[in-house]
Amino acid sequence: MKSTAHDWFFPFFFAAGDLVNYFFLYVFTGLRISDKALIKYFFMAIYFNDDDESAFPEGRKKFVMHHTREPDSAITRKAKRLQFEQTGKLECEVCDFDFSLHYGSPGEGFIEAHHRVPVSELNGKIRTKIGDLALVCSNCHRMLHRGKPLPTVESLRSLLQGEV
Repeated sequence: MKSTAHDWFFPFFFAAGDLVNYFFLYVFTGLRISDKALIKYFFMAIYFNDDDESAFPEGRKKFVMHHTREPDSAITRKAKRLQFEQTGKLECEVCDFDFSLHYGSPGEGFIEAHHRVPVSELNGKIRTKIGDLALVCSNCHRMLHRGKPLPTVESLRSLLQGEV
């Protein structure tokens, strides 16, 4: 049987070990890589094997080039310092979670700063004030960046308290 280009179908997600295994299947069974049986075997062996936790290769390096709008970390540090000086703690403005109470010394001084107006909507000319930031825990911060339109700190707090 003459080999053609379509016989060597290698999806981009093959790992090096997979290529070796399928090469041996090709040699010893006479199946072409494009044969339906081999493709079916590949998907069943790689994606539906509950015993193999390494079935999903991760950590692949890729080069990405894009523009991003960077927040100024100085305003975040100032907001945290001011909040701690006023209240003696850093609690989430949505759910009142305090990292230092739950995690002890590793959680001291930890809280995330959320821009009430998304950084992507800022033009770099408007100066951010401390009141433009909300100090929130990591979970609430993720929820504040979820959905269209984005929820406000106040609406998320109401939702969490069951007022919605």
